[in-house]
Amino acid sequence: MRISTNQITLQNAAQMQRLSQDVAATQFQIGTGRRFTSAGEDPIGAAKEVRLEQEIGLRNQYGENIGFAESQLVQEETILDQASNLLQRIRELVIQAGNGVQTNIDRGFLATEIEARADELYSLMNSRSSNGDYVFAGFQAQNAPFERVGTEAVYRGDEGQRFVQIGQGHRIAMSDSGARVFEAVSSDRVRLRTGDPRQLNEGSGAVSGLVIQDQESVNQFYPDQLVIEFASSNDTSNAQPLVTVRRASDRRVVEGYDSIPYKSGMQVNAVGANFRLTGEPDAGDRLVVDSTQRQNILSSVGQLAQGLRDIDPSVSPDALQSLLDNSVGIVESAETRILEVRADIGARLNTLDSTENFHADVKLQTQEVLADVRDLDYAEAVSELSLRSFVLEAAQQSFARIANLSLFNSL
Repeated sequence: MRISTNQITLQNAAQMQRLSQDVAATQFQIGTGRRFTSAGEDPIGAAKEVRLEQEIGLRNQYGENIGFAESQLVQEETILDQASNLLQRIRELVIQAGNGVQTNIDRGFLATEIEARADELYSLMNSRSSNGDYVFAGFQAQNAPFERVGTEAVYRGDEGQRFVQIGQGHRIAMSDSGARVFEAVSSDRVRLRTGDPRQLNEGSGAVSGLVIQDQESVNQFYPDQLVIEFASSNDTSNAQPLVTVRRASDRRVVEGYDSIPYKSGMQVNAVGANFRLTGEPDAGDRLVVDSTQRQNILSSVGQLAQGLRDIDPSVSPDALQSLLDNSVGIVESAETRILEVRADIGARLNTLDSTENFHADVKLQTQEVLADVRDLDYAEAVSELSLRSFVLEAAQQSFARIANLSLFNSL
């Protein structure tokens, strides 16, 4: 068998090229620190790498969610701490107002400070978070949750809680609604409150000037509702609708208010209370007056300040004492409610801490497994590089010797 010089040269060149590629590949591995750079080099390892990187990315996202939720809850807890301090001061002022040596002027000064504390409380109740959302608005995070109407504070938010995912199938609340924190204040006295007409109606009709005249009748009315309905008038010359006032429980019409012509500012006397109907309602609109033992704390504080100015104990000593006793009970109930919410926030913060530690441990373990799958064993790689470099050098020297063989060298 004859082997030409050209064939020998091509074979050795191809071999040295393969050896050079092996050396270069090993050098590239050492430079990148990776066992493989493409899925073709290790399909199983590449698949494991993708899965492990996804797991690490998921843990990172959970960590970001936990950090965001923690910042929201810490801010809410700080707000509630300030609210607790304000309520404590208001309770001290109420007790001070009950001191028999206080004059009407002194009680007026106390009412002024109570109103100042109420202004601070109102600001806290409409606090915004670091991302601009209203803290206590529920799902209506872009709208201020509380609006002042006279001495009343009307809640415009909803009862939703915003949740965030912090684990597989594990969500946690990062907010509390103003209805839960500031509305659910227990009172021994039944009160009446109006619903939000904007949620139901096309027109601008509203209930205003709500005053309880007979507390016993209001207590007997609880827990019913008054529904004020506006219907089209048969009189084409009169564009104003007709008004009917009913009890919600049995649809029974309140005496004297069955399809009477509407007039803005008209007075309604029902179930021991008096109020006005104002605005321009459309036919089909409905207004609601609800009875409840739950009291908005800001409304209670506003009524307290107004009562301290309006009630003369020399004329109505029992009325003043009833106001102070009821106010102390409401403020204490509000403080208890805030403490309950703060305790709940503390439990959620503890859950976030423990979950964050769990994700950190899982992430560390996953990174160790990923390192075993992907990272290069430098000692083995350096030994492999040395061996392949030696083989390449030997091949080069061998080729040089073979290429130098010739019959002319023996002559």
